[in-house]
Amino acid sequence: MVGCWVLTRLTLSQLDKGSGIGLTRPQAAGRNLQTASAYAGRMEHPTTEELLASARVVSLPMRVRFRSVTHREVLLLRGPAGWGEFAPFPEYDDAEAAAWLRAAVEAAWEGFPTPVRSRVPVNATVPAVAAAGVEPVLARFGAVTAVKIKVAERGQSLDDDVARV
Repeated sequence: MVGCWVLTRLTLSQLDKGSGIGLTRPQAAGRNLQTASAYAGRMEHPTTEELLASARVVSLPMRVRFRSVTHREVLLLRGPAGWGEFAPFPEYDDAEAAAWLRAAVEAAWEGFPTPVRSRVPVNATVPAVAAAGVEPVLARFGAVTAVKIKVAERGQSLDDDVARV
C-alpha cells in the first residue's frame, strides 16, 4: 500500500492542475459505494452523494504485475481535511473493502492524528517475478530492513518460488 500511496501523492498535483492524467473508470470505482458505506461502521461519514462529488479516479501503471494486476486502480476522495485513498484489490468483497473505504473517508473528512514519529520504515515487496527479476525489483527500493517475497502465483511452480526466495 505504501508504494500506491507514494504514487498517488505524486499524481495529486497533476490532478489539481486538471491534466486528466490516468482518469479511467476502474473496478474499484465501480463498487457500489452505498453498499460499502453501509459496512463502514459507526464513524460519522459523508453521504454517498458527497463521496461521489469529491471522487477522483486514477489508474496507475505498475512496473511489474502484482496479484495479477498491471494497473493499480485508486479512488481518491477529497474532503475538508485533505485526501483519502480507496484502493482495495479486485478480489476483495464489499465487507473486506469497507475497512479501506472507512480509512479513506476518515483521512479525507477527519484528517490524521498527530504523528508520534518523524519516520516510518517500510518494507520492499517482491512480486511473483522470475528469479532473474528479483534484483532489479529490489534495486528500486533502496535500503530496507524487511522484504516480503510473494509466492504461490497461479501458473508458477514451487521451484519458481524457491528460486525467487
